[in-house]
Amino acid sequence: MIRSGDPSPGEKPLALAATANRLAFSADGQRLAACTASGDLRLWSLQGQQAPAPVALEDADRSGRSTMIAFSPDGRRLVSGDQDGGLRTWELPDGHQRPPIAARRGQVASLSVSGDGRYLLQVTPGPAGPGVGPQGRPRPFHPSTATGRPGSSRPTALAPT
Repeated sequence: MIRSGDPSPGEKPLALAATANRLAFSADGQRLAACTASGDLRLWSLQGQQAPAPVALEDADRSGRSTMIAFSPDGRRLVSGDQDGGLRTWELPDGHQRPPIAARRGQVASLSVSGDGRYLLQVTPGPAGPGVGPQGRPRPFHPSTATGRPGSSRPTALAPT
């Protein structure tokens, strides 16, 4: 349980250096990820009745400031959207970081992984018309498929695999 104050009997507290502003469980309930107001990213394994075990994420503390997190549907990847607009992905359970996607469009406001795990939807604020592309190749939105006004959020879909 993540909360401030002392835990009640039977609760398993998780240590965070700052207030959690985003939490996500993997679909199978075996992992919990949190990003804090200061941009720190943490992951725990929730196996059985033992206390939650921290999972090391390669370079998570050296690059980016996480603002959003999402698991792939199979729970084998964790994706972080960063304050600068970059995207980082880790293979689970080992925590190995895949090559990051460089920042391009400003802070990530929302993330979602498609049900088949092939696509990642990234929403960033702003009027720019980002693109949708298979295998991470952006292309411009077609006016019939994109909506929004200047200053609204616009989606970008990228393939994380």
